[in-house]
This record gives sequence, structure tokens and C-alpha cells, in this order.
Amino acid sequence: MILKKVNLLVIGCLLVVITLMVLAGCSTKEYEVNLELASGEGGTVSGEGLYQEGEGVTVRAEAEECYEFIAWLENGEKVSGAERIYFYY
Repeated sequence: MILKKVNLLVIGCLLVVITLMVLAGCSTKEYEVNLELASGEGGTVSGEGLYQEGEGVTVRAEAEECYEFIAWLENGEKVSGAERIYFYY
């Protein structure tokens, strides 16, 4: 991911990667939510974990000082520009 300096602020992007997992031998679907900072630094993300099908998920991003949250991405596509998003599968 490319970082730009804009008025002494480093702009970071956050990447959300969501992976579908089906447990062997079970009919209940679980989804694993994995989050990572695209730049590897500049803030924190929360909301990772295993979730049951139909269960709501809230993910949050918090930028550190001198960084700015830009967007959530999934497979390179923008999902949202909000720091906190809610979704379910």
C-alpha cells in the first residue's frame, strides 16, 4: 500500500479480510473476520474473531496521532469510509 505525506500527516488505509470457514463435520457455518492495517502501522483495529452465520459483527478502526483513517477495504474494494461498521452474513 502506498503512503502519502500530506501536510505532515501520513495517511493510512485499513484492510479488512473476511474469510469463510465451515467447520468439518458441522452444519453450522462460522465466519472468521481478520483485520490488518494496510500500512502495518498508524492505528488499531478491533472486531476480529469467529462469528456464527447470521451473527452481527462490528469492526472499528482508531487512527493514531498524525494518521488518518481512510477506508475499509475488502479484496481491494472500498467497503466503507466510516471508522466503525456493522455487518452480518
